[in-house]
Amino acid sequence: MNIRFVFCFTVLLLASVMTQATLSAKTVVAISEMAASPDFSAEQQIISDVMQAELSMSENITLVDRKQLEGALKEIQLADQGMISPESAKQLGKIVGAKYFCWGKLSKNGDKNMVIVKVIDVETTVTKLAYAQMQDKNDAVEAGKALAVNLEKLIMNFNADKEKEAKTLADEKAKKEIPADLKRPVVTVIIPEMHVRQAMLIDPAGETEIVKRLIDNKFKVVDSEYTVMMRNDPSNAPGIFKDKKTATDFAAKKGADVLLYGEAISEHGATVGEFKGCRARIELKAIRTSDGVIILSDSAYAGDTDLSEAVAGKKAIQKAAQKLADTFLFQLVQKWNEKK
Repeated sequence: MNIRFVFCFTVLLLASVMTQATLSAKTVVAISEMAASPDFSAEQQIISDVMQAELSMSENITLVDRKQLEGALKEIQLADQGMISPESAKQLGKIVGAKYFCWGKLSKNGDKNMVIVKVIDVETTVTKLAYAQMQDKNDAVEAGKALAVNLEKLIMNFNADKEKEAKTLADEKAKKEIPADLKRPVVTVIIPEMHVRQAMLIDPAGETEIVKRLIDNKFKVVDSEYTVMMRNDPSNAPGIFKDKKTATDFAAKKGADVLLYGEAISEHGATVGEFKGCRARIELKAIRTSDGVIILSDSAYAGDTDLSEAVAGKKAIQKAAQKLADTFLFQLVQKWNEKK
């Protein structure tokens, strides 16, 4: 094979790989059309075009294609600027693969013409503002450039904060890893759950998540069969688990050292178009089955969204259970290994 050809091919391949690596390192950002009062319609278009043109040349940011974004807006029926919220931005970001969703408005504030853009973190829905001032209508180009600079700085600061937070969480998680040499109690889990405004769904999202985390952390888990009994004998099953004592006695007969007993509840929050948001709370007690003593108690809140209210509620409960498990299981093992 021609050596020169191999050399050239290798150089091109490396260049391609480096280009792809550079692109993948960029932060993907979706920017919706800017809103403006009728007397600012021309300036709105100039500012929007200049801002996106400037950002398209950034080494740090990749913009979502406008047609792709318009399709996503249409998909979840949120084309109206006034309907954009942190929850809907989160859904939009997931559809188009963006880490941040931006939308703004050009308006008159007193004697100042201001362009304010909301930058929403798709993952956390945390919102920050970028802005630019336009002295008069002839400053639209400069306002667009200034807004692009401010947006890029804001997004880079967002990324830096997230990296710092991720490192902190990783360090905290490492500290909370349960040492292999500590004894784990045999556990059973009973967490009935409900969604306000709906009949009870026998679909234990919270219980399933807690059991998964227990198994991942090398606990022996005895199935309470709560959901099976609720499906097969709904009239009798609630009596078995109606209070802490009967549930604890049931867990003791199953051979469990500790009963994780609690409840989870979700409730509908905001609705944006066809998109539903829900909030959830889960509470949990660790009860020693030998004497019925509560050795640990805690709770957690979380929210999530979906096109289905029922699914949104279940996702919120699952997320709350994840948050609770992060500390609860570690503390449970600590309590279990204390000298009695």
